[in-house]
Amino acid sequence: MFPHVVTSKFRKKLKAVLLDVKADFERREKAFERDERRIKEELLAAIDCHPPRPKIDDFYIAAVDGSGHPRVATFDDIRVHIVTRAISLLRTSPDGDAPFQEVGPQARDAGLLTEQPESDFFWHSGVGRDALEKLKETILEFYPIDDTEKIVLPYFKDLLGVSSLDELADHSPEYQIPNSVRESLISDDMILSERTLHEQVMRVYEYAAARQLVENEEMRPRYLFLDGSLTLFLRRSRSYPSYPSGFVLRELVSSARKRGVIIGAVSKDHTIPFAHRIATMATEVFPRGTKWFCRLPSDDDPGHGLEIYKDRIYIPPTLAVTYLFCFSPDNRPSRIDFDRIWWLENIFVNGDPETTRANEITLFRDIELMSRDARWYGYPVPLALAHNECTLTRDNLRAIRHEARALLREIELDFTEVNPLREDYNL
Repeated sequence: MFPHVVTSKFRKKLKAVLLDVKADFERREKAFERDERRIKEELLAAIDCHPPRPKIDDFYIAAVDGSGHPRVATFDDIRVHIVTRAISLLRTSPDGDAPFQEVGPQARDAGLLTEQPESDFFWHSGVGRDALEKLKETILEFYPIDDTEKIVLPYFKDLLGVSSLDELADHSPEYQIPNSVRESLISDDMILSERTLHEQVMRVYEYAAARQLVENEEMRPRYLFLDGSLTLFLRRSRSYPSYPSGFVLRELVSSARKRGVIIGAVSKDHTIPFAHRIATMATEVFPRGTKWFCRLPSDDDPGHGLEIYKDRIYIPPTLAVTYLFCFSPDNRPSRIDFDRIWWLENIFVNGDPETTRANEITLFRDIELMSRDARWYGYPVPLALAHNECTLTRDNLRAIRHEARALLREIELDFTEVNPLREDYNL
């Protein structure tokens, strides 16, 4: 603890910052006031929940989550990363005590859940372009499609309706994608850092596991949950993803849609402005304990987007639809993103808001049913199970580094920097 933490000078500086935050919040409060009536009357909805023992179809639900660490071992400017991932797979159980049961041996027989969690490694040096080249190699090694143009095309097909990348020549310059990106998924101006590289490898590793589930005909899930969002970070002055994981995500989403798999990306920790105020509004509109959702429309929807996030360029994300939802009054509202193309085909009915709302309620009824486990009440059980399986603890990481040290000695490549210079992980 800082010795000066409670001094008047420290408090004065911190208070000045917090007052700035308050002033900014009060300025944005006016935007919320302009949106308030529309949110309450058009976008906020209560869920007519399934009964405790519902009569539901026989189907699978699944989730994928991942973790990792960018420094399993360090040699001069060489970094060795570890990435982990876990799949959870459940099946409806209409006659059981719970509506869903975990799937075990059957999944292993189908080639799923062979090892939980799965892990892999990635390394790079500080040599010019070495990290980019290894990133490309690793992505194509992890993801089950080795033709990069087949990974790039779904984004443009969903956005512009093209059937081949050659058709981009007929569109404006912002959609012109260099051959180097077609071949590697990586832009020359991609900002590289250790954290960025790790995030890209980890995301693609997760998406590859999700792709296995989508491809599995025997145990293909109806619902497939991802941790996070469907956000695509787009290049400045260009309308395509800055990072390879963006192209991979759209290929995954497109493949899922063709096979009848509903992908939902869920985030408990999100940055939706005024989520807390929308939650308060829900308690004022609905009886206590009501489970609810709220759509956050885009500028392409009837009535356009909301004022509260008009300067947030990734809310909602390109080619996605975003909702807030809350199934427990004790929980902060969570965010969930769906593929916009799927949503337009299956949820939205142009000119018929009542049918659209009925379709939304049906969707969230199912998600609420998957969120009734007392251990994580209000949060989709498949994601909670996958998260618990894949997370690397401090003790896990210490054991991995110990094993790395032993292997380095075995191959006679013994460096001192296998363990971090400090045991304080905050540094």
